[in-house]
Amino acid sequence: MSRHQHTDDEWDDKLVDSLGRDLGDAYEVRYPRVPDETDPSYATWGAGVRREIAALDEVTGVIRRD
Repeated sequence: MSRHQHTDDEWDDKLVDSLGRDLGDAYEVRYPRVPDETDPSYATWGAGVRREIAALDEVTGVIRRD
């Protein structure tokens, strides 16, 4: 399945890779993408974030970037 390309995908991928390296293998970096960049409101992507958090065994931290 191909992933929809967003404007900041390259930067976002670098951020995720950097966080993963810095945190090490003890942590999993999950980075859900906003489904519609033109409408990054909670109403648009809140359900996806709730699903991501519900899928975790333990939440160590949540970081938001805008």
